Amino acid sequence: MTKIKIFDSRKKEDFENQVNEFLLQGHEIIDIKYSASVLNNFGFLVYSAMIIYK
Repeated sequence: MTKIKIFDSRKKEDFENQVNEFLLQGHEIIDIKYSASVLNNFGFLVYSAMIIYK
C-alpha cells in the first residue's frame, strides 16, 4: 500500500532531522516532493516535504 508522510518546519535543522529520522526507518521511498516558501510579509521561511513510500 502506498502512503504519504508530510513534514514542515520553520527551522531548517529541525526539518532535516525529522526527514532524516523517517528515511532511516527503512521504508521503500517512491518519491520526495520538497518546497521552501516565504510565509507572509515577515519573510519567514517554511520548509516542507511530502514523502511517498511503501
